Amino acid sequence: MPFDAQKTEKEPARLFERLGSAIERRQGAGPFVTLVSHTLPSGWVRLNASRRDRKGLGPQFIHPDGTPHCLKVGNPWLRFWAPDRLAWWVAVCFVLGSVHFTLGPVFSISGWGLAGRARALWYFIGSIFFTMASYLQYLEALNAPLGPEYFGKDPGAGPSMPHWRWFGFFPKHVAFWASFPQFLGTLCFNVNCWGGLSVNQSVAAAWEKEWATGVTGSVFFLVSAWFAILEVCHTHFAFEPRNISWWVVWTNFLGCAGFLVGAILALPGVGSGWILCADNWFNFQGGLFFLISSYLMLPELFSE
Repeated sequence: MPFDAQKTEKEPARLFERLGSAIERRQGAGPFVTLVSHTLPSGWVRLNASRRDRKGLGPQFIHPDGTPHCLKVGNPWLRFWAPDRLAWWVAVCFVLGSVHFTLGPVFSISGWGLAGRARALWYFIGSIFFTMASYLQYLEALNAPLGPEYFGKDPGAGPSMPHWRWFGFFPKHVAFWASFPQFLGTLCFNVNCWGGLSVNQSVAAAWEKEWATGVTGSVFFLVSAWFAILEVCHTHFAFEPRNISWWVVWTNFLGCAGFLVGAILALPGVGSGWILCADNWFNFQGGLFFLISSYLMLPELFSE
């Protein structure tokens, strides 16, 4: 394909309409493929990343001199409205859920605001937003433009999506593990928060309905957070502070860790003392980091 610098500046994808002469490389952490690159003889490189694909951001293009090809699409930090995109609803629902789980511990620590069943209802509403967001995120992974089959070890694998998927099992795709365990965790949170609405339940019932489901859900959260890191870093660890997705997944991981510690410390029958105080503080930390991560999904949505 002849090289036209003027056209390439506007639409570099046109260079890759024919990939017969391109060199393909697949990379990722462990058994997963999270990044597929195609290099043309001219030196141009197209990068298809798993998270970018499911967020609807499309591929990235690298100039022959090694610099990223940037489109002038405005400041991503000043753009917030995109209800036509699934990823926007994921971010908004996570923000709403995080607000509930951030303010809930504040009510307990300060003694101001909601208390008793009202606070339990506040948490339950927050858990519903989390469940909505995590399921939408799961749909995101199943219905990404290239499809989960594209990111496989087999270089010949390609997308095969005849219709919209509402459910699927793709254990070879890291995005599946970054989303489905979190959805299971939110279902556990629903049970956990619903149990908090019960009155006059025995301590044994509280252990079963609240403590066990809270810890289990938090473990699911932490598992999904680690796979999200693998998806963004393309390895087990990378330091990329200029990459907004890197901040999204790491603040998410810290939030999940806070929720897990808080869930472990939420011992039934403990009405006061340092354990209850620590439980509230770790839940606050978890909610706050989750809120930061959820908010960062919005400028991520409009980034290059």
